[in-house]
Amino acid sequence: MSHLVRRILLAAISALLAAGCAEGVEDSRDLRRAELALAPDLPAPSFELTRVVVQFEGPGCDSEILCPSAAACVEALGGQVEAIFSNVGALTAELPADQLQALAECSSVRRISPDRPVISTRNDRTGERFNSHPAATPVENFVVKTTGADQVHARGIHGAGVTIALVDSGLDEDHAAFGRGHGSAWVASQSSLIGGNPNNLQDNYGHGTLVAGAIRSQNTALGIAPEANLLSIKVLQADGSGRVSDVIAALDWLIENRDLYNVRVINLSLSAPVFESYTTDPLCQAVQHAVEGGIVVVGAAGNAGFGDNQTLFGGIGSPANHPAVITVGASDPANTVVRSDDSVAWFSSRGPTLFDGVAKPDLLAPGVNLRLPVPTNATLARLSSVHPDPDGAWLNASGTSFSAALVSGTVALMLEQTPGLNPTEVKAILEFTAQDVINTHPLEQGAGLLNVAGAVQLASLWLTDAEVGADNLSSPLPDLPTSLIAGETVLWGTTIIWNGYALDDPVYYDLDLDVLVVGVVSGNGIIWDGGRIATVVWLDYNISGISLVSIRQSAYDLGTVWGTGIIWDGGFTAYNSVSFSLSSLNLWQGRLVDFGALQGLMVNGTPTRGMLDTDGSSVIWVPEF
Repeated sequence: MSHLVRRILLAAISALLAAGCAEGVEDSRDLRRAELALAPDLPAPSFELTRVVVQFEGPGCDSEILCPSAAACVEALGGQVEAIFSNVGALTAELPADQLQALAECSSVRRISPDRPVISTRNDRTGERFNSHPAATPVENFVVKTTGADQVHARGIHGAGVTIALVDSGLDEDHAAFGRGHGSAWVASQSSLIGGNPNNLQDNYGHGTLVAGAIRSQNTALGIAPEANLLSIKVLQADGSGRVSDVIAALDWLIENRDLYNVRVINLSLSAPVFESYTTDPLCQAVQHAVEGGIVVVGAAGNAGFGDNQTLFGGIGSPANHPAVITVGASDPANTVVRSDDSVAWFSSRGPTLFDGVAKPDLLAPGVNLRLPVPTNATLARLSSVHPDPDGAWLNASGTSFSAALVSGTVALMLEQTPGLNPTEVKAILEFTAQDVINTHPLEQGAGLLNVAGAVQLASLWLTDAEVGADNLSSPLPDLPTSLIAGETVLWGTTIIWNGYALDDPVYYDLDLDVLVVGVVSGNGIIWDGGRIATVVWLDYNISGISLVSIRQSAYDLGTVWGTGIIWDGGFTAYNSVSFSLSSLNLWQGRLVDFGALQGLMVNGTPTRGMLDTDGSSVIWVPEF
C-alpha cells in the first residue's frame, strides 16, 4: 500500500471515529460497550502520551474503512503502534490519553489497559523480625530431600528433554552452579526484550539466575530438575522492574516457537498489580493463550501476605490470579527436611483473587532460606547480606519466585516421565498429590505442600489416551495413597476427590449425582472427573458417601481443578454453591455471606512490591477467624 493511500485510509478512519458513526458494527456506537473496553486505571483524558496494551479481535467486515483494525485505529487517532502480538491478540501502543475513548469505540478493540509495571516475586523483607528462622546453612541438596525429588532422581528422571522457559531478568549460564551442564548445551535459547537490544543477555538483577538455580543447579544445592533445558527471555531490568507488554511479547514468542524448542513449561516468577478481572487483564489473557496452546504455565503467588502487623488475604498478583495458571505460594520448611514442621511463609500471598474471587494459591513449595546461585556483580548480590559463601556467588533467598521455580522443575520431571500430559492433567496431579498443612486455611495453602515423589508416581500411572468411561490409570491407587519423604509418611488425595476414571461431560448436568456412577465415597471439597475434559464439581453436601448435592463448575474449564468462580463453605454443610460475579459479590468466610456483611472486614489497597499502597483502587479481603 502506498503512503498516499494509507494516509487517505487513516484520514477516513479518523473521521469516522471522531463522528462516532463507524458503520457495519453496531457495538461501535454503543457508549456502554466503549466504557467496558476501558480498564479502570487508565489515565484521565489529556494531551499526554500514554502507553497502553490493546486487545483486539478480527474485523467485522472486509472494508478497511468501515471495519478498521485496532492498529489502524491507533494510528488514525495520532498514536503509534510499537508491537503487535498476533498469537495472543494484542498490541502495545502510545497515543494521547484524550483519544482512549475514541479508540474504545473502534469495532475491533476488545479492551484497553495501561502497560502496567511488573516486578519479580522475590521477598525483599526476609530477615526482618517476621522471619522466624534466620538464614542458616541449608542441608546439602535440601530442596530435593524435603520434596521427595531425590527419589525421582534415583530412578533416573531429571527433566531431560523438557524445556522450561524463564521469563525473568536473564540467566548467567556460566555460573559454577550449573556444573556438568556448563558450556550452554542446556540453554535452548536466550534473548532480551530490554532496551531494544536482543543481545543484552546479562542478568544484571540476578533474579533469573536464582530462579534457574532452583530448577537446574548441579552443586550441593541440587535443583529439582538438573537436566532440564532452560530458555531465558529477559524482561526485568537491573532493579527488578519491567513492563507487562514485554512479558506479553515473551509469551507471544514462546507460543510461536513452542515446537521449535519443545517449550513445555513457562515459569513466571513475576507479578503485576490487579486492577481488573482475569477475563480482561491483558497479561492473564496472554497466559490463557499459552495454556490453550498446550504449555504449562507456573506463576508465583506473590509476597503480599502480610502488612500492618496482620496476615492479609486477597494479595495474589497477575497473572497468578488466572485459573489456568498453577499458582504457587511459599512454605517455610523451618530449615529441616522433615515436613511435619512446615508452615505457610508469612509473606506468601493468600487468596481469594481480587475481582473474580478465584480460590488461590493452588499449592505451596519451599520458599524460605533456599541456597541459590547469583551472579556476583548483580544487583541482588550487591544488596544482600545473606551470602552463605565468601565469594558472594550464592544467596540464602526467600520468596514465592523460587517456590514457583521448584514446581516448574517438578513439571519437567512429570513430563519426562509421561510426555503426553496436558496442562490440566499436570495441575490436577500436582494438587491431588499435595500434602495438607494441618490447621491451615485453604486460601493460604491451596491443595497443600508440593510432593514431587507422589506427583511423578501418579504421572507414571497416567493414561493420556484413556477413553471416556475407561480407567484413567494403568494400575489402581491404594485407598490411602502415600509417599515416604525424609522418613515421614505423606498422605495425599485428601483435598481433591478424584474417581480415577475419565467421565463424559454430560454426567454432571444432573445436580443429583449417582454416587455409584461418580465413584466418590469420601473427601472434603472438590470432585474432578479425572478426564481430559477437566470438568470440576464443587461438593456441598455429603452424607457418608451416600448422596451428593453438587453444582457443575462452568465458569472456566481449562486448567481448573480447584478454585474458580464458585465459592463454597469449605465443609460438609448444606449451603448451595454461589457463582461469583461482579454484580453479586459473595466471598468465602467459612460460610456464605453477602457482600455488605463484609464491609468491616475490608482493607483498601493495591499490592505493589510486596507491600500495600492504600489508595482505595482495589480491595483486599481480610476474613474473620
